Amino acid sequence: MLVQVAKGIHQLSIQFPFGMRQMNGYVIEGKDSMTLVDTGSYAEQSIDIWNVRSQSVQK
Repeated sequence: MLVQVAKGIHQLSIQFPFGMRQMNGYVIEGKDSMTLVDTGSYAEQSIDIWNVRSQSVQK
């Protein structure tokens, strides 16, 4: 789920079926681009979930 937490800053909550159960990432809008901040673990399953969920941010 993508939620605006401040002007130009959005929180992306991703549910995981294991471990920490939820990770919050952030999308920060810049003048000409966006920055994604991933605060989750570096695990193959986590990366796969992030790649699928982050597609909604790019649209």
